[in-house]
Amino acid sequence: MHHPSDATNEKTSVAKSSLYGAVFITALKLVVGFATGSLGILAEAAHSALDFLAAGVTFFAVKFADKPADKEHLYGHGKAENFAALVETLLLLATCIWIINEAVERLITQRLEIEVSVWAYLVMGISIVIDYSRSRALYRVAKKYNNQALEADALHFSTDIWSSAVVILGLVFASFHVFAADAIAAISVAIIVMFVSYKLGKRTIDALMDKIPEGVYDNVLSAVRGVEGVEDILSLRMRQGGPKIFLDMTVAVRRTLPFEIAHRIISDIEQRILGVLPNADSVIHAEPVESHAETLEEQIRMTVASEGMFPHHIRVYQAGEERIVDLHIEYPRTFNFVEAHTISEALEKKIRERFSGIKDVRIHIEELVAPRTTVNITARSEEIIETIRAIAHSEQEVTKCDDIVVYQLENGKLKIALNCAVTAHQSLEIVHAIVSRIENKIYQQVSNVETVLVHAEPFTEVRVE
Repeated sequence: MHHPSDATNEKTSVAKSSLYGAVFITALKLVVGFATGSLGILAEAAHSALDFLAAGVTFFAVKFADKPADKEHLYGHGKAENFAALVETLLLLATCIWIINEAVERLITQRLEIEVSVWAYLVMGISIVIDYSRSRALYRVAKKYNNQALEADALHFSTDIWSSAVVILGLVFASFHVFAADAIAAISVAIIVMFVSYKLGKRTIDALMDKIPEGVYDNVLSAVRGVEGVEDILSLRMRQGGPKIFLDMTVAVRRTLPFEIAHRIISDIEQRILGVLPNADSVIHAEPVESHAETLEEQIRMTVASEGMFPHHIRVYQAGEERIVDLHIEYPRTFNFVEAHTISEALEKKIRERFSGIKDVRIHIEELVAPRTTVNITARSEEIIETIRAIAHSEQEVTKCDDIVVYQLENGKLKIALNCAVTAHQSLEIVHAIVSRIENKIYQQVSNVETVLVHAEPFTEVRVE
């Protein structure tokens, strides 16, 4: 990854050196062109003068485009590079039209004689050397940072190489008094430049119109569809601003996923996109959707939750071809009994209508309880702790019982929590049965208990009696 300040310095440096090169070449061509009367060299001087102007536009565009986004330019200033490239292209085309017009006029009026000297060849040779070095440097940086303005500048210098070669050919013919070759060389230069300018201009307009390079859209879709957890891609928009591609995407994810997992899926999507578009600036929105993989319990939970209620203990029973649903719903404390019952009846009806085969739905109404105040009385509950430990060890598979904590709630009742180590080879069904028996015995043998929570842990050591 390129550091922003390093990228700016490198782009500015190469643009500035191109500016100096254009000034030097233009001055040489103007002097020799007027001295020899060669339209080909004067056309090249005009071309180089345009290069100077284009290099100046590029230099300032590069500096402006690298400014960070602000409240008036929320996508940054990268379009300045595309606009600069368009201006340079239009200037090139205007110059080419002038050159062709002047060359045709000379051919018609027969104002063809020119003075060919060694200086003409020397200037064109120097021009080719400078143009080659500048175009190579500009193309390298343009490709490195995907910079269209620098690419346009590189195009200016690279077309100069071919056009200079054509002018030299015209000078050779002029040396043998074939003076029309100079005008024909000028027209050839203009046609070469116009053709290349058209290609760059089309790409520049495409960028200004937010056209994305061919294949990028499909590549992004393919990459994101491969991310685990993405159910579907609902929308995708992209636009280019300088070297960056700004991407907005909406993906469908399972509505039952925890927020942390949904966030991880979005992070995975962003990384996949960067693998396809290293300069992408992505905004991903996750839309919760119903999945074919959802169980009936999950579907019922989401149906109730969509109404702002808090369901739990959802149980589905199969009775022949019919199904029966039991669930608990917690209602806010501000609801009275009639309000809660009315909502429950509406939810029961909605569940029966939405899911086929459900004969009966019964809702257990509960109050949504706020966090309760408790007091830890473990230190003065030795007798209760010994009773609990004895109950736990009455189960053959329990190897250890510790971390017994006794709390007293604000209503005076007790909340008990403990850890039990159970031999590791047991199935979940057996462990659940052991835990349930311990909880039931505590309710029976310890008075005033409201809540018991037994946490089971796997234990691999041999039990010591």
